[in-house]
Amino acid sequence: MNIYQPTMHKPVPMGTRVVTTRESGYPAGHEGEVVGICHYHIIFTYIVLLDRPLESDYGLLRAIPIHGSYIETPDGKNFRLEEGS
Repeated sequence: MNIYQPTMHKPVPMGTRVVTTRESGYPAGHEGEVVGICHYHIIFTYIVLLDRPLESDYGLLRAIPIHGSYIETPDGKNFRLEEGS
């Protein structure tokens, strides 16, 4: 049982297929899978294993951290809270 729950977005299940958005701080359109959580707080930061590496100033990134409020699925679903929640 997980006692920690994000309060600023809905929980993102492990294995969820996601796509990067501009808001995430990475180029939009890179797909991957949620494989872990690297930070628990009111907003969780999830580890996304990318389908193809992303080039950066530090070399190729095979996994990236993304805040739960910026995660979207390829079909456009997001995990933001509904207005007024």
